[in-house]
Amino acid sequence: MPTIKDEFVRRHGLEWPLNNQQIGAWVFIAYFALILFGGLAPNVAVRWQALAFFGPGILFGVHAVTLAVCTCMDPADPAVRYDLARPTTIDRSQRKHVIMNQECYFCQVRVSSTAKHCSACNKCVSDFDHHCRWMNNCVGGRTYKLFFVSILAGALGTAALFALLFYLLIALHAFRDSDHLHLSPDRRDLQVLGHDVTDAGMTVLLVVTIILNGLAAFMLWQLLTFHIMLISNKMSTFEFIKKQRAEEEARLAAEAEEEANPKNAATPNTRCRAFRDCCSARSNRVGPSGGKPMEAVEAQQAPSPP
Repeated sequence: MPTIKDEFVRRHGLEWPLNNQQIGAWVFIAYFALILFGGLAPNVAVRWQALAFFGPGILFGVHAVTLAVCTCMDPADPAVRYDLARPTTIDRSQRKHVIMNQECYFCQVRVSSTAKHCSACNKCVSDFDHHCRWMNNCVGGRTYKLFFVSILAGALGTAALFALLFYLLIALHAFRDSDHLHLSPDRRDLQVLGHDVTDAGMTVLLVVTIILNGLAAFMLWQLLTFHIMLISNKMSTFEFIKKQRAEEEARLAAEAEEEANPKNAATPNTRCRAFRDCCSARSNRVGPSGGKPMEAVEAQQAPSPP
């Protein structure tokens, strides 16, 4: 049955339509930047303000810049051309794979041996890793290092922001003095975006931000851990998925074979029968003399009671 492809080819992640996860990621980044520079760092004691501004600020800045660069870059294989007429259907009965002998059916060019045709972007990407919904773009050989730096900086940024949030929460309720908060005789209230807020309002803001930062930290640290595992095993995300699929297909094939040949399957009944046979063989072991069972020989050699 023919597979139908859209004629649309995405060159970078800013081309429409945008992805909902991509929009959500930038909403999170904008919120954290606004809260950090407008409501959190300005309320820290003056002697710690530089650390509060530049610690999380630099990390989130690196995360945002590298994410934007990865979004705007075109990771396509160098051989891909956008001025060629492309077929919109492929007959799987005639051609099993889109790329065969390094010839891409849809891109109509010869690509590198590590390229894969991305169905979301409708183009071949060299050293393909995965299509990232947070960037609305592919991660490949040209962008992988920047992508890794982005998730590393983002994960560390969430940790730094957690430290700042809990510092303010504890300082607000346990100390509330000028040694821990930016207070003065003529300024007794904390401020957010230049406006005074009550302690209750600041507490709500801190708790909400802790929850949102927790969601971001969960996703970023999970992604970072996964890619560290891939790098240590010298694998790409695509290769990992292919390996998982192959193992699942092998497991299903083994289960199907067991169902088709129940006599060869290691069912609980056959395992119990094998255990009984083994016990029976052990009880009938032949001794070294007279062809008697071992138990009989041991009984003869045992000293008689007085």
